[in-house]
Amino acid sequence: AWTFAYDSSHRLLSITDPLSHVAEGFTYNTSTDKVATFQRDSGNNYLSFNYVSSSQTKVTNSLGAVTTYTLAPYDGVATAISGPGCDSCGTGTNESYVLDAYFNKTQITDGSGNITKQTFDNYGDVLTKTEAYGTGLQRTTTYTYDSTYHFVTSVTVPSADTGGQNRVETYGYDASGNLLTDTLTGYSSGSPFTQTTTYTYDTKGRVLTEDGPRTDVSDVTTYTYYSDSDPDPAKKGRLHTVTDALGHVTTINGYTLSGKPTVTIDQNNVERDDAYDALDRLTTTTIKGAGPGGTDVVTSYTLNDVGLPTLVTLPNGNTLAYGYDAVNRLASITDQPGNKTVYTYNTEGKKTREDLQDPSATVTKFTNYAYDAYNRLQYVYFNATVPPASGSIYWQYAYDNAGNQASVKDPLGHLTCFEYDALNRKSKSHQYIGTPPAACLGTCTAPGCVDLITQYAYDTQDHVTSVTDPGALVTTYKVDDAGKVIQQVSPDTGTADYTYDKAGNLTTKLDANGITETRGYDALN
Repeated sequence: AWTFAYDSSHRLLSITDPLSHVAEGFTYNTSTDKVATFQRDSGNNYLSFNYVSSSQTKVTNSLGAVTTYTLAPYDGVATAISGPGCDSCGTGTNESYVLDAYFNKTQITDGSGNITKQTFDNYGDVLTKTEAYGTGLQRTTTYTYDSTYHFVTSVTVPSADTGGQNRVETYGYDASGNLLTDTLTGYSSGSPFTQTTTYTYDTKGRVLTEDGPRTDVSDVTTYTYYSDSDPDPAKKGRLHTVTDALGHVTTINGYTLSGKPTVTIDQNNVERDDAYDALDRLTTTTIKGAGPGGTDVVTSYTLNDVGLPTLVTLPNGNTLAYGYDAVNRLASITDQPGNKTVYTYNTEGKKTREDLQDPSATVTKFTNYAYDAYNRLQYVYFNATVPPASGSIYWQYAYDNAGNQASVKDPLGHLTCFEYDALNRKSKSHQYIGTPPAACLGTCTAPGCVDLITQYAYDTQDHVTSVTDPGALVTTYKVDDAGKVIQQVSPDTGTADYTYDKAGNLTTKLDANGITETRGYDALN
């Protein structure tokens, strides 16, 4: 059982799992009554809070990294985050914010200085989102909402295909808030198109039909349900059959009282039986053998008190054993012959080492991982300790202020650096041959150093529209508002044109030699 402990002031002190591991623990500031420390996972993910002032709080994690939160008066909403942050108090992005009177974020500035502006309605719903504000890449997404549930009813972005037009996805709902229609309107090769998926429901809000976007075939999936008066209480009102567009039926013939399926007959008439323990956790899966005398395929699971698998027995009789550390993180996997993979973690929950051991427990291979102050992967060392000895094999990674990967160095010492545009899309990669410059994006000065630059361009919806290689050869792509490549022009293969049906299936390809390939699809695509 899970247990909860409180102090005399009824403040939560700890939460303990069935294995007696302290999942969460708290201490409090005696003068302010605020949380002073927070520990997750038996002392891992430790956080301490320093309430510097009403407008600033500093949070120190288990590795000693400090994050400063600048807070709005009265409400305490963060207006700036500087540092790595934490899962429960906002991840570190070096972002800053401008808030309106209702504490909505009307302006977001990322660590690289890129600005996003937002407007809101009276309910706090985003109406417009303008990214890369004030730059040549500025783009605005517009949202509308229904008046009852405040569900999104439309999302409008600039067309990727046709200048001056828009790509619009609209959603229609019934009076109960069930989604009735999902319609995409946009442009492909300059011509407008519409793709709509529709749904119907019964009076209890259960899906009865789903009609896909194709109009050349009937692509309807239908659902039936057990009666509310079914004599089996576990079946009452639950899903009974699913019939696809070709009439293939999947039938669920049994449930647990909590609603987990116990007997399922798939479209090929293959039966799957699932068994559960008293806590409703899966313990056995059986795929029934075909015909009389057929051999069943059985997989079984042994679970610990918190529901994690400790032993999996495969259909061939082989086993996989799983071990966990004191905070229920995967610590080891052992196969039937006794080969073992062992994992260790730092106090922030990041994997720091992976060992491969043979049946005699001899380490045959190991990998170490190191992270920067933001808990981003910085080094991967192969068969080397941290810090590594001279000549060790490793990968090295670095990041920019917005969290984009700024560089990677491979085990041979080859350095590749990246540039990003105002929408944080990769715009250039610099692959250095020979001795690279001292810093990324620097000028090659060493004899034999060559900077091989690849450039990328994008449309308004972030599809790649061109790639220019280091030899100045350009490959271009034309992408429509459904996200499909409709033309590719390559210096190697020439021009190829593509068309698609309303479900996004490729229907024709015209290559540079004038040869047309035509494809057709059944109702299951």
